[in-house]
Amino acid sequence: MLGKNRIVLLSLALLAVVVPSGIGQSRAQIVDCLVASVDGQIITLSDLKIIDEFIFHPSPGVALAPNQLLEKVIEMKIIVASAKTEATVAAEEIDQAKQTIFLTLGEERVKQRMFFYGLTAKDLEPYLREKLLYEKIIASRSNQRVNVTLREIEAYYSEKYLVEQQVKSLPPQPLIEILPTIEARLRQEKVRRQLEEWIAGLKKQAIIRLYQDCLHYFERGGLCPT
Repeated sequence: MLGKNRIVLLSLALLAVVVPSGIGQSRAQIVDCLVASVDGQIITLSDLKIIDEFIFHPSPGVALAPNQLLEKVIEMKIIVASAKTEATVAAEEIDQAKQTIFLTLGEERVKQRMFFYGLTAKDLEPYLREKLLYEKIIASRSNQRVNVTLREIEAYYSEKYLVEQQVKSLPPQPLIEILPTIEARLRQEKVRRQLEEWIAGLKKQAIIRLYQDCLHYFERGGLCPT
C-alpha cells in the first residue's frame, strides 16, 4: 500500500480540459479531472483510463480495481523518475508495443476506443515508454546478485522444508540434493524483499496527492460528465 505519511487526500479537482467533438462527429465531450499528483507529475482520470485500456490491456476478469490501478501507476511514475538514467527505450520497442496492443485487443476495438479519447497511435507512445522503462528498471533490480549463506540454507531446510514434506506425507530429500533448489528460492525471496523495500523507500520520499472524488468517476465506469 502507499505510505500515508506523505499522501494528501484532496477533494475533486476538475481540470479545464474539454475534448470537443469533431465537426459532424458523434464523439461526446469529455471534461477531465485530476486523480493524483506525484512530485508535481499529474495523473488525470483520462490518463488512468487510457493506461488501463491500452497500456495494461488486462484480460477479462483480471482487471485491477481503480485504487490498485492508481497505486500501480503512481509506483511506475516514482520508479521511472528516480532511476531514469538506468535504462532507455528504443523507437523499435515502442513500435512493437503498439503492434502488441492492436494484436491483443483487436484493431477495430482499439480504433473505437482511440476515437473515444481523441487519441492517435502516436499519443500512446509516452505511456508505452514509461511502462517499458518501468519494466526494464524492475528487471534490472530483480537480476541483482544477492548472497545466500549455508547457515540460511540449513535453517530453511530444517525449519521449513522438512515441515512441508511432513505435511505432504513425503520423504525429504537429503540436504545436499535439495540445496540448489533451496538456495534459488532463498535468493528469489531476498531479491523480492529488497525490491519491495526499495520501492517503499521511494514512495516514502515522494509527495503524493490523491483526489478521491475524481477516482469515483473511474469506479462508476466513465469520465467526468460535461
